[in-house]
Amino acid sequence: MMMSLEKQSKSTNNDIEALLTLYYQDPIIFSKQILGIKPDKQQESVITQLYKKKKATVRSGRGTGKTFTAGMVVWHFLSTRSNSQVYITAPSGGTISGAIWPTLGKMYDTMNPIYKDQFEFQTSQIKHKDHEFTWFAKSRTARLENPDALAGTHAKNMLYVIDEASGVSDDMFKVILGSLTEVNNYILMLSNPRRLSGFFFDSHKPTNAKTFAQLHMSALKSAWVTRDSIKQWENLYGVDSNQYKVEVEGEFPDREDDAIIPMSVVMNAIQREEQEPLGGIRWGLDVGAGNDKSVLIKRQGPVVFPDIKKYKYKDTMKVVGRVVREYNETPDELKPEAIYVDTIGVGKGAGDRLREQGLPIIPAVASNRAHMKKYNYNAKSEWWKEMYEWFRDMEPQIPDDNDLLEELTTMRCVPSSDGRFKVEPKDKYKSRLKRSPDTADALAITFSMKSRKTVGLITG
Repeated sequence: MMMSLEKQSKSTNNDIEALLTLYYQDPIIFSKQILGIKPDKQQESVITQLYKKKKATVRSGRGTGKTFTAGMVVWHFLSTRSNSQVYITAPSGGTISGAIWPTLGKMYDTMNPIYKDQFEFQTSQIKHKDHEFTWFAKSRTARLENPDALAGTHAKNMLYVIDEASGVSDDMFKVILGSLTEVNNYILMLSNPRRLSGFFFDSHKPTNAKTFAQLHMSALKSAWVTRDSIKQWENLYGVDSNQYKVEVEGEFPDREDDAIIPMSVVMNAIQREEQEPLGGIRWGLDVGAGNDKSVLIKRQGPVVFPDIKKYKYKDTMKVVGRVVREYNETPDELKPEAIYVDTIGVGKGAGDRLREQGLPIIPAVASNRAHMKKYNYNAKSEWWKEMYEWFRDMEPQIPDDNDLLEELTTMRCVPSSDGRFKVEPKDKYKSRLKRSPDTADALAITFSMKSRKTVGLITG
């Protein structure tokens, strides 16, 4: 006997209700069936432990899929928790717009219509079509100057996802944790473990194991990282280096090494916003030889301008042409009082030609004697020492540039037989890291002194 339509309908409704309950309870099945993503074991562990503990902190290596992990959590929470509010943040807006948000968009494009059709995906927020003011996900940049902007309205179902959490200040975490007052409030922190201090570092201490699910994602154990990539990183960093430990193993560094500028100082400068430019504008030009980049960087007192120019030309005169055009197109009020060029090697011809074109070129030869030669091995060492003290004392603001970040924090101080401060030679740096510190050197050049009559340390 055929089942009646009423019984069929009731059976269908029961099946749908059971399925929705299953998706609510099991984020892994939700990810597989609704998002079409099969998380690997490390990702599964992060997702399941977050829901068990409600507070999760994840130290991660490169390429482990931590951004996709965050995306799966966001869509599961938003889709299965009614009137849920999700706040997605990072120290830099570029991290959100360049990584997390595009990932959420890709998931939205391919997710099952049973949930997709309920939401509208926008540039910086996702909102429920029927409850747009109470059911949403929003992106917010974690700014040092305005930590209260991260405080969400208290909601029954609320989730904070914090990417690059190692760079978020303790004050901001206090505000965020102060918002998590309801039973169904969650926080997920993910980051490369670069800093040996701060809230994110502390969250991984054994004393905080009862508060946080302390999780780890290693590139060595990731289903998404190839053996060729691992081998490349082994050759690039060296398996015993802090860089390998952080970027590949996803572990905190054993030590700060003998890096000149600490990671924490550089990260603070990247997070810092709205510093007031002071004094004259200086440009630094590092002219690359062979396969090295040529880099033009601009600084005004404590502020490094975000428009870092990187030229990949073997023909030095093409670099000259681009710099001349950059200078000519710069408004008079933003033109530099001086352009410092390392005029050793290929830089000499570039500097001479730029001077012929009427640009305010100041030669800055890295191998020359330092002004304060009693303390510094050579001119380049002096530039880097001045730059270190600038980072330490001036509370500068620098752009979120991967090359600049990596090069600033990996340049080493090396032993000098007479005890003077000495920067690692470029060929040694290139041998160790398989790249040239062009961007950081371009910034260091802006700390060159104009004349040997200069007394004391540069403050501009």
